[in-house]
Amino acid sequence: MPKLRKSTTLKAAAVALGVAGIVGLTISSAASLNLGGGSVGAGTSVVAACQPAGTPITVGFTTAYSATAPAGYTVTAVKLGAIDAACAGKSINVTLQGASSASLVEVTGTAAAGTVTLAVPGATTVTATSVVGTAVVIYN
Repeated sequence: MPKLRKSTTLKAAAVALGVAGIVGLTISSAASLNLGGGSVGAGTSVVAACQPAGTPITVGFTTAYSATAPAGYTVTAVKLGAIDAACAGKSINVTLQGASSASLVEVTGTAAAGTVTLAVPGATTVTATSVVGTAVVIYN
């Protein structure tokens, strides 16, 4: 009987090692998955006399997943960063552009030094994949 117990133990160890190897390969494959960098929006146009030429305003987006049609990620807010203090208190218009520079939505607000987040109106659905550019204007 001792030989049977040893054989069963070896088989169990071999199965456990095989499972551990498969799990290890799965984890290492997921860890090496490269999705690439990028953001929603392909271009940015900034026109603001108050912003120094060497300090571009950054544009970012807040997104949320929606399971209702059209399913996918939608843009819920536009985040502008690196806004110069000279622009504080001025009006901001941001237009999210689709194909052929078509306006998808315009959001407005007031500039502040640093970062400003402008919410996309709740009744407006802008799919993240439809945004190909942005236009930003800061004015008096």
